[in-house]
Amino acid sequence: ADAGSEPGSPPGSWISVHTEAKCFMPDTLFMIWANPSSSEQGAFFHSARDLVKGSFVVNADETGTLEVISIQAHPAEHIIYLHVGENVAPLKVTPSHRVVVPGESEFSREVRPASELKEGDHVICSGGLARKLTRVERVAAETEVLEIVFQPDEAVAVFHPPFEMILTKGQKTKPCRR
Repeated sequence: ADAGSEPGSPPGSWISVHTEAKCFMPDTLFMIWANPSSSEQGAFFHSARDLVKGSFVVNADETGTLEVISIQAHPAEHIIYLHVGENVAPLKVTPSHRVVVPGESEFSREVRPASELKEGDHVICSGGLARKLTRVERVAAETEVLEIVFQPDEAVAVFHPPFEMILTKGQKTKPCRR
């Protein structure tokens, strides 16, 4: 199964963890429940730029929500693109961003800064799947990032919107007969 194949998970989402503030790209998408205390009314996605202090995002295993307790914009000079294959969009992060990786035992998890990851390492994607990094790109790029702190400190599945999409149209209106 591919990352993101769990019900409700977007295709190709990544798991990211925050205790201390680490940075997200403004276009990073987070799952939000229509009712912050329950998934029963459905979910939608918000970009990091639309989050504010007091917002709630869904945790990685979709069992609860995490509150945004701090969010600040600031410049970054380096970006890392983490790739895990054709079916998962690359994750854009800052070098200090914490990423969930497999631990020593079969079901344990650890956290490593993106700057320490290299091709061949494994990372945890949505659905709890460990995927091998096929490419790690380090790019010097001046950009704005959002430093976000969540409470409680749990993993969150995130993804970026696709670069290219198929255009479609709704149902054509039928001519009115008189």
